[in-house]
Amino acid sequence: MAKKPSATKRLVGLPRQVAGRIKRRLLGSTSSSASTSSKTIKYAGERESLDLLIVGDTSFGENYQESRELKGRTNILKDRGYEYCLEAVAPLMDKVDLVVANLETPLTTREKSPLEGMRPWLHKSDPTQTIKHLSAHKVGAVKLANNHSADYGEEGLLDTLNALAANGIPAVGAGRTLKEAQEPLQVQARLKPPAGEGEPEKFRMRLFNAYQGGRQFTETVFEHADTDRPGSAPLKAGSLARRIHNLKDSHPHEFVVVCPHWRRDYQWRSEKQATAAAQLMNAGADLIIGHGSHMMQEIEKIHGSWVIHGIGNFVFNSPGRYRKLEVPPYGLAARLTFSYGSALLRLYPIMLDNRRSNYQTRPVHPGEFKDVVKQLTQRCNEPDSFAADFGHAEDEIGWHLVHQLRAPQ
Repeated sequence: MAKKPSATKRLVGLPRQVAGRIKRRLLGSTSSSASTSSKTIKYAGERESLDLLIVGDTSFGENYQESRELKGRTNILKDRGYEYCLEAVAPLMDKVDLVVANLETPLTTREKSPLEGMRPWLHKSDPTQTIKHLSAHKVGAVKLANNHSADYGEEGLLDTLNALAANGIPAVGAGRTLKEAQEPLQVQARLKPPAGEGEPEKFRMRLFNAYQGGRQFTETVFEHADTDRPGSAPLKAGSLARRIHNLKDSHPHEFVVVCPHWRRDYQWRSEKQATAAAQLMNAGADLIIGHGSHMMQEIEKIHGSWVIHGIGNFVFNSPGRYRKLEVPPYGLAARLTFSYGSALLRLYPIMLDNRRSNYQTRPVHPGEFKDVVKQLTQRCNEPDSFAADFGHAEDEIGWHLVHQLRAPQ
């Protein structure tokens, strides 16, 4: 198990005012603050609600921008800065208590990767700049079970884990050992009852993250963790389903979210995905929010509950291949609002095609929202139920889908 990071440890690469705010949160100096252990975030005091945002593939893509620069094109990060890439989604991020992002890149300064020549795309991001800008917009935990977290080998992954720990950011889905990689993120809070009458609800959520890697990742690059090897948590649906079943059996009130990182870039969900999702839902998972295809995937009803197969990218600075492959250039940002006895899901569609947005992920326009709804409805296994269960709403962020989830009883 990773050593618990000290809340008073220097917050590397952060502006003084941002570092101070994060330190105050870690130290629990206000009633709305959160304290962290290695993979637990606990909010102090009682609160009306807890607002979380779960987003997909996230990387400032320094490697892609450097490649653009070598071809005589604009390096967006050098020309406009890191904050530019977050500008259009920052209002959504800043409204919530916690953002959990799929960090699909190592945070390392290493120059050479042991996988050079073995993989066509090797990701690498600046630890200081990445943590500085993501932390400034409520990213307080990350998912690492994906096919790029170990692009710079075990040492690069350890660099990532160390940088995150030094800044008090829990990482789920990867670790120094298989046991550590499989441990879920835990979020805890006390939610006030209506009108302040009665005892507060002890809200508990666990978020599991695992990666469905192919033969290359298990037999060649060894990205999956093992007993004594750093890596990501492998997605073995049967094994994970048993863990979820045992957890719900002993802690039936806990809200269980599973975030699988699937394979199959720029494709709709596979039958294998649907089968795995059914196993996990049948075991007691309350919500599945997948990613890995770089685009939104189907929302389907399985065992009476809705599964979000894929939310696509978030801020991910690769050129993308949406037009070339003729796939929808949309993703989803999943906002979960928990209050006493209630769980509300809001899905904000976002434009992912950087060739259209000039590397600035943004909420969709009204016409694009209609296209998102049309495509999700057409591909849903129960389109009538989808239309009935998911309302449409507009707020200061933009148009989105709304669904009232079943809170654990």
